[in-house]
Amino acid sequence: MSHLKYYAYDDVGARNKQQFKYIQAVRVGDKIECTGQGTSLYLYGFFSYQDSHRRMEPGTREFYMEINAEIDQAFRNVELNLRDAGGKG
Repeated sequence: MSHLKYYAYDDVGARNKQQFKYIQAVRVGDKIECTGQGTSLYLYGFFSYQDSHRRMEPGTREFYMEINAEIDQAFRNVELNLRDAGGKG
């Protein structure tokens, strides 16, 4: 599908694109499809499976352990992803 445009935001997104061929978003016409915004660092032994849902802030790679901070960060990650793909947020 050569007409699709793929996006990976700076830092974590760019690294994952290069290392794992993983993209953060794809633009299909006027629609942006986003991937999940969680983390899989538990696969590398950094966190236990129970911690795998923690949200990471791109750039600082900081994880939030308090639920409200996690929710806020998840929405910031989605907004970053949408804006990087040309959306208005």
